[in-house]
Parts: sequence; C-alpha cells; structure tokens
Amino acid sequence: MLAAARIDGCGEWGIFWRVMFPIATPAIGTIMVINFAQLRNEFLFASVLIQQEAKKTLPLMVLKFVGDVYEDIGRMAAGTLIAIVPVIVIYMLFSEKFIKGMTQGSARG
Repeated sequence: MLAAARIDGCGEWGIFWRVMFPIATPAIGTIMVINFAQLRNEFLFASVLIQQEAKKTLPLMVLKFVGDVYEDIGRMAAGTLIAIVPVIVIYMLFSEKFIKGMTQGSARG
C-alpha cells in the first residue's frame, strides 16, 4: 500500500494523510473517548492538588454532599448525572469509531 502511494507520487505527508491516517482513525477515536472519560473523572489528582473552591472539579463538588451524619442523595444523584452526560454525548458522537477501534484487530472485524 505504501509502495503504491509512493509510485502514485505521494510524498511523506501525502502517505501519512491519505494512507496511514484513515487506517488509524478508529484507534484514535477510541483513545479520545477513553482519555476524555479518564481525565474528566480524575478524582485523586484533583483532590490533592486543587485547594481553591472555585477551581474544584465536578466530582469534588459532588463529594461536598456527603457529610458525617447526613448525605444529600438527591443532590449527589443530580451531580453525578451532570458529570456523566458529557461522557455519554462524546461516546455517542464517536461510537462508530470507538467500536471500529475496539474490534480492528479481531478476525471478524
């Protein structure tokens, strides 16, 4: 495939953009979805390093609803839903690429 592209007159960047990048897009989409979900829910890193109240992430703010005696389950559920919705939307946008990337090396894929 690379030799055919070189015979057709493609340079290094042409081979990358016309041959290699289309092959790699499902894997790149899968990595994007997984990294987005992981970075969005990075709880330990944020809880250790962020001290200012205005800069705290959503999972840290949801933790405020847990007390020693009383837990506000309704607010915790609402905060969790707000935290989950962007990940679901990103997955819905990239679901086809995500599934292709997960099954790209399989025999039936």
